Amino acid sequence: MGQNTKKRCCICKETKPIEEFTHDSSSPDGFSHRCKPCNTLRYKNYRKRNQEKEKNRTNNYYLRNRETKLQKERKYRLREPEKTRQQWRKYYATHRSECRERDEIYRERNLTKKYAENQALKKVNLGSKCTICGSTENLHRHHPNYSKPLEILTVCSRCHQRIHNGSLILEETI
Repeated sequence: MGQNTKKRCCICKETKPIEEFTHDSSSPDGFSHRCKPCNTLRYKNYRKRNQEKEKNRTNNYYLRNRETKLQKERKYRLREPEKTRQQWRKYYATHRSECRERDEIYRERNLTKKYAENQALKKVNLGSKCTICGSTENLHRHHPNYSKPLEILTVCSRCHQRIHNGSLILEETI
């Protein structure tokens, strides 16, 4: 844009610093003809008028990029555990009743699983090391079959996660 450090917005007609405009390679000066606040307002109005279209676009994007998005979220949670905890606490504080309702529905749908977990907690001692990798840290109880609540494997959190996401297949070990 050369020496000019200001530009006039075509919507609000105000002259603003060039930093108030987004980059636009199709524009002769390389910046949008709308300032950032006007551009934001324009997109908000568009999304409001086209809610169904935007919802479909967002859902389609999510479906196409689901694995990438989930990996990024996992990495963030591992990299920022305290921020993640704070975000969850904040969410729970403002959505307590919905969270409790969702938990109750989950418990009702998974009675066998919850029964097996409770029985194992009460009656089965956790082993001293992971039966898969031998780790002694972050040990969990894994039920290969929830209809047999007292038959568990002691596994570390990493192996447990791999079992449940399908990247580790167990053969009959019990």
